[in-house]
Amino acid sequence: MGSNNYAYLAGIIDGEGWISLWKDKRGGRIRGELGIGNTNKELMDWIHTNFGGSVYSDIGYFERLVEGVVDKVLGKRRYKVIWRGEESSKLLPHLLPFLIVKYNKARCFLDLCSASDYAHTNGNDRDSQELAYAAWLVS
Repeated sequence: MGSNNYAYLAGIIDGEGWISLWKDKRGGRIRGELGIGNTNKELMDWIHTNFGGSVYSDIGYFERLVEGVVDKVLGKRRYKVIWRGEESSKLLPHLLPFLIVKYNKARCFLDLCSASDYAHTNGNDRDSQELAYAAWLVS
């Protein structure tokens, strides 16, 4: 894959995407995902074809006030491409040089992936995971 494609995807993630971390309610493990949401099916198909990920779609609703009454209106179909786990930690290093807005979040995400890999290989090192998660929260 050429660097132009990674740069293009990084720009889309900066504008239309997210990088998320959260603690699993059951085991307290830290989980993460990288994703993009958009209403342009052609764009989302191109992203999925070239970069993988899981594809989801739904139809959103929005509320508007009509003559003093809140009316729910059917919106456009939305598409999401989401990368989780190893898939996200393999893609993100290619995007990192091109990210601007989400650069710090991406860096923390990768630091946490490294801490999680270390914990998995060397036993459950919760301290390194917690430090990386704390850095995420303040970034």
